Amino acid sequence: MNKVAPAVVATDEVYKVRNWLEDEFKLDVIGLIPCYCEVLNFDGILEKPSNAFIMEQPDHPFAKAIVEIAQKLE
Repeated sequence: MNKVAPAVVATDEVYKVRNWLEDEFKLDVIGLIPCYCEVLNFDGILEKPSNAFIMEQPDHPFAKAIVEIAQKLE
């Protein structure tokens, strides 16, 4: 799920949110993606595919969440 408050993802509240989503929608949640304004405002160059936010900011919590989900899907 995207648009989760970063403060929620960084605490034990993440388990409550995950459980609520799974109960509400009767689906497994593979990850929660924190919402950060800097991701929307990222000014990578579109002509260079390597300039993706997660490539340039691999230690950012958003990037870590995306990588974690991608690994679960492999």
